[in-house]
Amino acid sequence: MSRRILSRRTLTPALLFAAAAATASVSLSAQAPAEPNRPAPMPPTTAPAPGANRAPLDESKRVQAADIDALLAKGEVVVLDVREDSELIETGTVKGAIHIPLGQLESRLGELPKDKVILTACRGGGRASRALTLLEGKGFKTAGFCGLSDYKGTRAFPKPKA
Repeated sequence: MSRRILSRRTLTPALLFAAAAATASVSLSAQAPAEPNRPAPMPPTTAPAPGANRAPLDESKRVQAADIDALLAKGEVVVLDVREDSELIETGTVKGAIHIPLGQLESRLGELPKDKVILTACRGGGRASRALTLLEGKGFKTAGFCGLSDYKGTRAFPKPKA
């Protein structure tokens, strides 16, 4: 019986391609999964939906807008409004509130009274809840958080900064 040795001359191009593909897939699976020269994937071009990456609000700490004035009347609670300047100019804030935007809060904690209980506020409650968590972590006494979109009490309107 004679053995026939297969070589490039005796194989058809289709068989050579199939053999090369099979060899390539075997050798690729043995390599590391990431290629060092491949660029990192680009981040998504659209922002995630609001609240998509946020923990759910702890509703047990929510103070209803209708109860804000009663808490203020006791004199032991101060409201911390964490909205942006433009929001306060448009809709006002609770009379006597301290205003520090959420993004600046950690660097401005020294402006907050340590002897008062702090009620954090924003439009709907999301930012106020995050501010509350930050304050509690830094040892401040807190009364909870609230949203001011339904607040019916006296509002103060700061003047736009020049």
